[in-house]
Amino acid sequence: QQAPKSIMKTILVLWALFVGSLGAPAGSCKNLLTGKLEDFKKELGETLDDLDEATADVVNLEHDIHEKAAKGREVMAEIDVLEYQIDHLRGHGHCNDHQFWCGGDSIHCVDKVAVCDNIKDCHNGHDEDHCEEPTPAGSVWKGTVVYDHCTQRKPDTISFTIDEYDRSEYFPSRPQIDVTIDIDRTAREGHGHWALVAHATYNFADHKLVIQPPEKDRLGLVCEFDGVHTDHCDGHVIHEATLEPCAEFYFARQ
Repeated sequence: QQAPKSIMKTILVLWALFVGSLGAPAGSCKNLLTGKLEDFKKELGETLDDLDEATADVVNLEHDIHEKAAKGREVMAEIDVLEYQIDHLRGHGHCNDHQFWCGGDSIHCVDKVAVCDNIKDCHNGHDEDHCEEPTPAGSVWKGTVVYDHCTQRKPDTISFTIDEYDRSEYFPSRPQIDVTIDIDRTAREGHGHWALVAHATYNFADHKLVIQPPEKDRLGLVCEFDGVHTDHCDGHVIHEATLEPCAEFYFARQ
């Protein structure tokens, strides 16, 4: 705010000198005006430098604000994940395996098929929270191996693409999904690529994508989301007969 006042003051001084110099000798008047103009140009240059510095400070401040806001969102997301996990663990003491706990201080449980069916069955409406669809049609998920004790091909990566996603208005809590599974191996056993077609369902109550076994070995894939993030899931290869996991892959949306 000081810079504009200083510039205005200089302009007024120049005007006063001009008016006062009307009766002065021409050379003297010219020298005075030239000197004041040089001072004005110098002061203007300094003011512009100050403005550049102030602009840079504002840009840096905005960057810091965005950076801190992003970190704050990450912390809040982690808190949401912890709250979801705590609720999930507490719910086991109130409900059976086929029920969903409404949360809070309530012992109210509803059937899992009632979760995300567009009807609030819990008194607090908790069964209609976190109903985002993490696996829409066209999405691609790439998984890197954590361990593998059972697959016949021992792949380095497994990817799956959601080809079709059908959420019926009559049974919205169990979307029907068609997927293509791409298996890639670059190990010394030999390079290879395999593509398999399978059917899947999404379980909103447990936040799980369940891919049915596509081959005779009857190995399926269950990818579990954490209830908050929708860009990654923890995948386990499951024996259909025993439901025991025998391999693990970490999947991220591409």
